[in-house]
Amino acid sequence: MAGSPGNWYSHLALSFLWNKVKTRNESFIPQEKLELIRGRVVESCDGRDGVIDGVIENPLRCEFDVECLACEGNTGNTSSCLTKEQLEAVKAIYEGPKSRDGEEFIYPGFSLGSESEWMMQEGELADAFSVPILQNLVKDDLGYDASTFDFGKRAVSEVDEKAGKYIDEISPDLSAFRDGGGKMIVTQGKHVQASQRGDKY
Repeated sequence: MAGSPGNWYSHLALSFLWNKVKTRNESFIPQEKLELIRGRVVESCDGRDGVIDGVIENPLRCEFDVECLACEGNTGNTSSCLTKEQLEAVKAIYEGPKSRDGEEFIYPGFSLGSESEWMMQEGELADAFSVPILQNLVKDDLGYDASTFDFGKRAVSEVDEKAGKYIDEISPDLSAFRDGGGKMIVTQGKHVQASQRGDKY
């Protein structure tokens, strides 16, 4: 049984780092603005499945241009719009990490409608996972500044070689597991015990 397994774990960690780096300083997006983006996205795409219920049935079919939230004039410090730096950060998170030249895929970006859950992406997850992986497994240097990671092909290959071999399992071929009689249960998301909800089974 696997609860919320991290797919392609070494590259997931690089995704955490990418999002932290892209939201530093003026690019930081406070929670109120993350809620603003999600609200506008849901408003734009909720009804595509024929039901207005606050849920986007298929984010891949959602078309939303975040530029519509750009601040104009001197309104950049309000909660009702995004600064130029914040817009660039949002687009980078949607796109996901790519190599320095933009041609090599590293890890998927985030879907439209997920914005309100991004706060931990702006530093906390990178500090908890990306930094230790780079310092301990890849660089063997506890003083290594992860913010200097350049996302170049060579740097990513080093992560694959030195960390991936220990923490990745990315082959989709589970035939040997199946043929051996294995059974798999995979869960994803937040888990609340029945007793906490007051439910009875």
